[in-house]
Amino acid sequence: MKSMLKDLGVLFVKKTIGKTKFFKTTKGVFIKIGVIGILLYLSVMLIFLAGIIALVWVMTQNV
Repeated sequence: MKSMLKDLGVLFVKKTIGKTKFFKTTKGVFIKIGVIGILLYLSVMLIFLAGIIALVWVMTQNV
């Protein structure tokens, strides 16, 4: 009985360690995706703002 519990304990520890390892790697991937997403969002917003500024500038030049 004791040896069975010990084996289960070892198995449980191995599984939890495996899970945390998995979570750490997925967390890293999510962080990378998040950083890339933020950079893409910022670049799109900058392009959008540049377009608005250019449009306003062109409209004011014609008047």
